[in-house]
Amino acid sequence: MLTAEQQIAHMLDSGVRFRLIPEDTALQYLQKNNNYFRLRAYRHGFAKYEGGLHDGKYVDLDFAMLVDLATIDMHLRYELLPICLEVEHFSKVKLLKRIELEQEDGYELVQDFLSTRQKLGSDGSRYNPVLNEINRGKNGPYTNGLIEHYEKGGYPIWAFVELIPFGRFNELWMFCAERFNSKQMKKDFYMLQATKGTRNACGHNSCIINELEAGTPRYDACFDVRRAVGYAHIRPTSANSKLSNDRIVQLTTALYLHKTVASSGVLEYRSRVLREFVCRMYRNEGYYEKNQQISSFFSYMRTLVGAWYPSETC
Repeated sequence: MLTAEQQIAHMLDSGVRFRLIPEDTALQYLQKNNNYFRLRAYRHGFAKYEGGLHDGKYVDLDFAMLVDLATIDMHLRYELLPICLEVEHFSKVKLLKRIELEQEDGYELVQDFLSTRQKLGSDGSRYNPVLNEINRGKNGPYTNGLIEHYEKGGYPIWAFVELIPFGRFNELWMFCAERFNSKQMKKDFYMLQATKGTRNACGHNSCIINELEAGTPRYDACFDVRRAVGYAHIRPTSANSKLSNDRIVQLTTALYLHKTVASSGVLEYRSRVLREFVCRMYRNEGYYEKNQQISSFFSYMRTLVGAWYPSETC
C-alpha cells in the first residue's frame, strides 16, 4: 500500500506528468479527495510509447486528465442514478395500469407470483426469499408500517411493488409478461435488466467510463435501442462499436427506456440537467484529442442527449 508520495513517484515512473496540476497539489488531492487505485482506473485509452527510452510509459498523460475523468464520471453517476430510479417508478405505474386493464385481482396476482418463488432449504423446509427480503424492512422506518398493515391479509399488487427491490420487480414484470402473453413486455424486461445494471453501478459508486473499449457484450442491446440510436444519427460503425461494450449498452438502454416511460415534466427537467452534464463533459475536451476511446464516447453521449433530450447543448 503506497503512501501518497509513493503514488506520485510511481505515476512519474509510468510517464504521468504533473504540469497542469503540480505535484504538491496532486499530493493534497490524493490525501483528501481520491485514492490512487480508483484514479489510475481512468488511464485506459491513453497511448504508451513502444520501444526506445520511454518504452511502456504513457504519452502526454497528465495527472489533471485523470482527475477530470474522475470528476466527469462522478457527474455521470449522479445523473444516471435518478434516471434509473425514475425508470423504476414509471415502470411500476405502467405495470399497475396494465394489470388494471387485464382486470386482474391485485391480491391473487401477488400470491401467484410468490408461489413461483418458493424455495426448498437444505433442511427440507420451505421458504420464500421474496417475503424474506420484504420482512427485513420490518425494523426500518420506511416500510415497517406498510408491512404491518398488509402482511397478515396478504399484499395487494399496489403495495407489493413498493416493498420489493428493483431486481424482484423485474422478475414480477416478466411473470406478468408471460401471464398476459405480451411480447412487448418481454422486450421491456431485458431493458429493465440493463437499467438495473446501471442503477447498481451508480448506487455502488462504481467507475463507469474507465473501460469503454469495444468488445463482445454479454447481452446485446435490444433492437428497439439499436434502432433509436440509429435514429439519433449516430453512424452505424460508431453505434456498433459503442454497443459492443456492456457498460455503454446498459447506460444507453437506461436513457432510452427513461425517455419512453417518464412524464413530460420529468423529461423537461432531465433535459436541462443532462445539458449541464454535456457542458461539463466537454469543459476540457482538448485533453482527449489523442484518446479516441474517450473523445468518441463524449461525442456519442452528446449526440444521444441532443436527440433524446432535446435542448441546447455545448
